Amino acid sequence: MSSRESICWDCANARAHLCPWIAQGKKVWKRGTRYKRKSVAKSKEYISVYIVHECQHFKPDEEQKRKAVGW
Repeated sequence: MSSRESICWDCANARAHLCPWIAQGKKVWKRGTRYKRKSVAKSKEYISVYIVHECQHFKPDEEQKRKAVGW
């Protein structure tokens, strides 16, 4: 995984009913980077995008890994 990709993409807990970060935007991760990006819907507005690097709630999504390698 690159440093420009959030670990949330590979987390088994990345579901609204399991993760307060996804459900309510509550910061539960330890280390992350914030970037400002132009909003696609409103071209004159900016939104914050977070790349999560470290989270105590991170649990590898083994099923997603199996799908990626064709198991």
